[in-house]
Amino acid sequence: MFLPDGQKMDSPLSEAIIGVLPAGSTFGFNTDGQRVWIDVIGPDLSRDREISRAVLNTALASLGRPVLDS
Repeated sequence: MFLPDGQKMDSPLSEAIIGVLPAGSTFGFNTDGQRVWIDVIGPDLSRDREISRAVLNTALASLGRPVLDS
């Protein structure tokens, strides 16, 4: 899931994501040089786009930052 334009993966966002992850899950992030994306990784190593979107939007909203369009 790509971060909204202009958003950076910073410490407050990382902490907010960690705070809303489903039990037993973790996340990873990477960049293509211009955009940053995250993946929420479930306890069985699965990746689910909808869960990633929900986690990212919840974390962004908790910081008062723009969320992803639906």
